[in-house]
Amino acid sequence: MTDFYSTMAPFECITCSENDFNNFKCVLMTEKKRLEKDELWFCLDAEYHAGELFIFNEYYFDDECLTDKVCSAIGELLRISGQEYLEFGYSYTASRVVTGSQGGGYFRIYKNGCLVRPNISW
Repeated sequence: MTDFYSTMAPFECITCSENDFNNFKCVLMTEKKRLEKDELWFCLDAEYHAGELFIFNEYYFDDECLTDKVCSAIGELLRISGQEYLEFGYSYTASRVVTGSQGGGYFRIYKNGCLVRPNISW
């Protein structure tokens, strides 16, 4: 049996106060409850160290958890910190080589709360 994983992490942290971090965690918890009520998986987590917020997912990233409310909350933190956007990278991995099990990508969340993916053409 193959185990599939997908991880996500930002390229940098957001500078914020502990109060702003706690408010952000409340948004995450509210969205988690709402999505899980609809039987959807919520996979984002956040940690606060030395005045910086780190938003990540360790095992099962699904961009459905990047709801409008979550993106807006990230955008607000970016405005407060003076950052234009926060860029994330994500990867797909598996315990065995299986077609479609490898790959990944990037996206940005801007200070206006918009999630933008890069345009890639073949």
